[in-house]
Amino acid sequence: MIERFEHSVLKKTIIIPGEALPSIPERTCATFRQNNKYINIEDIRAACTQRLGFSPRNITLLSGGKSASSFFIESEQGRKLVLKMGIFLDHHHPSHEFLFNTAVKSYDSKIPVPETYVLDLSGEILTQPYIIKEWLPGVSVINIVSTGHVSDTDRLFEQIGYAMHLIHNIPVNAAGFGYISNSCIHEFITGRQLPSSLQCVDETFEDRYVSPVDEAATYLFQSSVITKRDYDFIRALLDDSITIDEEFVILHGDMSMGNFLFDKNDLSGVLDGSAMIGFRLEELVNHFIFLHSLEFTIPEFSAKHAFSAFLNGYGSQFESVISGQDFTFLLVLGLVRHVAILVKSKRLKNISDYIVLLRKQLVK
Repeated sequence: MIERFEHSVLKKTIIIPGEALPSIPERTCATFRQNNKYINIEDIRAACTQRLGFSPRNITLLSGGKSASSFFIESEQGRKLVLKMGIFLDHHHPSHEFLFNTAVKSYDSKIPVPETYVLDLSGEILTQPYIIKEWLPGVSVINIVSTGHVSDTDRLFEQIGYAMHLIHNIPVNAAGFGYISNSCIHEFITGRQLPSSLQCVDETFEDRYVSPVDEAATYLFQSSVITKRDYDFIRALLDDSITIDEEFVILHGDMSMGNFLFDKNDLSGVLDGSAMIGFRLEELVNHFIFLHSLEFTIPEFSAKHAFSAFLNGYGSQFESVISGQDFTFLLVLGLVRHVAILVKSKRLKNISDYIVLLRKQLVK
């Protein structure tokens, strides 16, 4: 990726090649549960035995994620690992996560992403690609906020902001933006080093933003989730032909509060990165939406206050970020796609809250 990267991290990983990007299933209630229903614990045991040479003493399904199945594994010697398979392989493909963790670890070992011990794309033991990675200690932000164990959460969100600042400032030579391309992943796996440039899916601005949001907005209008007035506002915004004048950066891709762990109030885990290439504003919008998701569930939590603390750690001024046209544009697009995913998967809780948040942006 750049000359200063050290590739020694990759030497610790067992890589079993195979088809890197299988088809992506549609997000439905059934696909949220299908992995857990059909996974055989003995297959997980076999993966540990054949790939790492030990038989687990304990295998436990980890609760939380809606886009992946993760299992906590403990060996007889007390070694703690996590095995993870993605359901929605657009942004939870194990290769993307491995690429993200490797890039981050190579650039700055202080950013707490997990070491990956196995990347298996073969389908020989488990039917889907999977990784076996380091287990990191800590409690997620969701649990911290919901239990009220920390009275001053500013420091937590400032740490998340600073970690994202470091990640976004990793120097990358990227061709295009969007999801990392299949060819780039294969080059990465075959060469056992970070490619000199990250080749991304060849997307236009319209492909990446306008068309998917237009489709999502049409679906929401036809499903009576949004009104004709809402739809007309969204269409008008899309027709404005906004272009974002920003450099491309490597993105985490999923700023859910469950992906940040803290141990004794220090950031101990940044999980589930997907090595997307895009605008840093996308990540800030993503975080903004997930903070409001937390506020919808826990009303005493202030998304605005937490976002201000995040931006303080990130290094941006709160007022200048959220008042900008580009941020509003990406926030509307992010909310429309987020709501469409929730409606399609029948996760209807708090939909009305998201619509209120969306309408606030539309009338700006």
